[in-house]
Amino acid sequence: MTSYTVTHNSYGTVTTKWFTDKTELKRYARTVIQHGYFPTIHRYEQDNYRRAYTAVFPSVWARAFFRGVDA
Repeated sequence: MTSYTVTHNSYGTVTTKWFTDKTELKRYARTVIQHGYFPTIHRYEQDNYRRAYTAVFPSVWARAFFRGVDA
């Protein structure tokens, strides 16, 4: 089972949210971008929460690019 985290920093408050469904993850990440923040997405495989991999979703990155959000 693959798990994902979406983390963003808004005025010093770091918010991390866990997902197992890619559709909900993309929806939440787009909402974060719409509010002007840049999310960091990590992937965790097979319940191994020690090793995080950076997850890339082209639709989310394109939204951030055209929205003009700084990383």
